Amino acid sequence: MIQPDAPLPDGFTHWTIYGIAPNVNEIAEAGGSKFTEGINSSNQPGYTAPAPPAGHGSHHYYFWLYALDKELDLKPGLKREQLLEAITDHIIEQVRLVGIYER
Repeated sequence: MIQPDAPLPDGFTHWTIYGIAPNVNEIAEAGGSKFTEGINSSNQPGYTAPAPPAGHGSHHYYFWLYALDKELDLKPGLKREQLLEAITDHIIEQVRLVGIYER
């Protein structure tokens, strides 16, 4: 989950997860699915909730999902850029869901 509208050069990565089993069809709000977590833009593992600056207008939140041609053995704690570099040659399909939030 990335927020490209964040007032930072590369946006703000709220959550990076990978290693999601092919049979998973939802990720519960409180977790529950088995996956590997990467590092967000706060340099922490896990999820950071949206918090755009008050009065800053609507912000977009991109949820990217990638289908890969094989299961990769990736270590926990990758940053978004590291994950994308590791999977680039294995992406067979991708989809993006965009959410909007404003305070």
